[in-house]
Amino acid sequence: MSLRAASPWHAALALALALVGVSSAHEPVAPLPKDSNPADRIAFYQQHVDQHPKHYPAYARLGRAWLDEAKRTYDPAALAKARASLRRSLEILANYEALHGLAATANHAHRFEEALDWCRQAAAADPDDKSVVAMQVEALLGLGRMDDARAAIGESVKADSNFYLAAALGHWHLAQEQSEKAAARFLEAARLAQGERAPSLAVWATVMSAGVWLDGGDLQRAKPLLESATRLDDADPFLRIHWAELAEAENRLAESLKIYDALLKEQASPELHRRAFGLARRLNKPDLAAEHFQAARKLGQRALDAGEIYSLETLANLYCDAGKERDLALRLAERNYQGKRDESARNTLARARAP
Repeated sequence: MSLRAASPWHAALALALALVGVSSAHEPVAPLPKDSNPADRIAFYQQHVDQHPKHYPAYARLGRAWLDEAKRTYDPAALAKARASLRRSLEILANYEALHGLAATANHAHRFEEALDWCRQAAAADPDDKSVVAMQVEALLGLGRMDDARAAIGESVKADSNFYLAAALGHWHLAQEQSEKAAARFLEAARLAQGERAPSLAVWATVMSAGVWLDGGDLQRAKPLLESATRLDDADPFLRIHWAELAEAENRLAESLKIYDALLKEQASPELHRRAFGLARRLNKPDLAAEHFQAARKLGQRALDAGEIYSLETLANLYCDAGKERDLALRLAERNYQGKRDESARNTLARARAP
């Protein structure tokens, strides 16, 4: 299962907000250092709301920080705190920043119908912000509503119009299995990001274009794009995942596993543990494979136990990979398909149903 399918672009949207900010009429919050990590932002904004309990922008930004922490740690408690902080911001005063954050949180949690509702409210608050369109398209594609996703983008989108629209159209073409068009749109998004002096977004879009060719098995077209992204930021986690994918595709299994192990020291991810599990088995390292299997299952089950659903697909695939608990894998895949109807959800369900 590709991470491009499982998690299309909410990381890029969050990054864009951190780069450009979100406008609102309020007393400004003192700036944070550049590239501050989620824990630092959580501490900063928590102190601010403790001192100013009615300061709704600080609650909104605290919520975004908790969302980033949830992505890094895969901790459902962090996701719950993100929702609580964003909703508290709305309780104090209806504001765009909190609406946008709640839409992003719902998409991350694979609660796509809820995300669409928040997107509608955010779009009404700021019709000109195309990042809302991108989140809306993410949710619609997650629900398998292809025609609605295309309509949300607009029928007359110019190639050089907007980073978010170019990225959204790239994802739509990808969902339609139109590889050439998808890769071209992502490259257009990368060019637009570079024009806006947003190198991290340019890396993301370039890697997305490379991912189109990796998924299609065209390694010769993927590799130069990864090299181009590496020149911008060789430490980018999304980029490193794709280098691992390329290494595996070229049968450099030990190198691929090494990349995943390094990434897992920086973030908790059942999907990365699942990939490492498969590689360790192929390398005849049963103890390491068992370690990664247990880590993936523990992280995924922790989310399920907290009432979250975003780990269903990874867990179903994990059990299919391992060839065990197939009845459980089928139940997880079926439950996942109830609210997620994209290609990866369909493929997971087909795997679980297979003999």
